[in-house]
Amino acid sequence: MGFRGLVRDVRWKDLRYDHRVTASRRLTALRRCVRAYHPLGFDATVSFLEKQAGRLSSEDGLLRAVELMETSHALWTADVRRYREARKQAKRLSQRFPDEIDPAPARYWYGARREGALYAAGFWRQHRFDDLIQPDDRIATDLAGCVEACVATGGRLTSEEQQVLGACLGELETRQTEGVSLRDRHLLRVAWFVQDADRGRPDDGRVLA
Repeated sequence: MGFRGLVRDVRWKDLRYDHRVTASRRLTALRRCVRAYHPLGFDATVSFLEKQAGRLSSEDGLLRAVELMETSHALWTADVRRYREARKQAKRLSQRFPDEIDPAPARYWYGARREGALYAAGFWRQHRFDDLIQPDDRIATDLAGCVEACVATGGRLTSEEQQVLGACLGELETRQTEGVSLRDRHLLRVAWFVQDADRGRPDDGRVLA
């Protein structure tokens, strides 16, 4: 089932069924939406939705969450279409396509880039980051310092911290071309969160209330 079908399932109510069964099915449908679109990581995306929408087990929270998902997903799909059309146009004209990261899969929350990135940086720091640190990996330990600074300051890094983050991003992006591990992919994702939390515009297409 496509994303739109999953959204319909979240909104669906059928009084012929026991309310508890229907609510459970709708919550399951929302989690399937998140599996299809989880720019902050699955668990972080669920947590972010609950922070913005309220308890997902409540009617209001569930509907608010799926509205946030639908709006952000629509912005992302529009960006993917724009990117792919620009690539096709460049090929037709035999022009070099400018260096630009493919927006698929989504790597930030469309509609609230900075807010989503700041939340994700804090979530990963609290729940996942310790598993990514290895004492002999200087890049990981340097990135850990950037994550701590990001969370502590609400996403405002000093110029020195920005330089450290830039070095981490450069090394982690290089690793992506050298038989990347899942751990390195996660580290790069966290580095992107820290970068977006620091440099993303607070009014970057905001749609959150």
